[in-house]
Amino acid sequence: MGADPTGGGSRGGAVAKKLDDRLSLAGLLRDEVRKAFPEHWSFQLGEIALYSFAILILTGTSGA
Repeated sequence: MGADPTGGGSRGGAVAKKLDDRLSLAGLLRDEVRKAFPEHWSFQLGEIALYSFAILILTGTSGA
């Protein structure tokens, strides 16, 4: 088996690395993902509340 110069184990990984080296999309995508998924812990409380509300709506369960 030959050594892969890109350090990846697959041909698809090598192609992806070459495309990223040429177009440098990883930096742009990283910034967009950070906007979509904030890192502060308090946002998780809002996610829990949203998921709980969605479950209540979908199941028709009420507190009364």
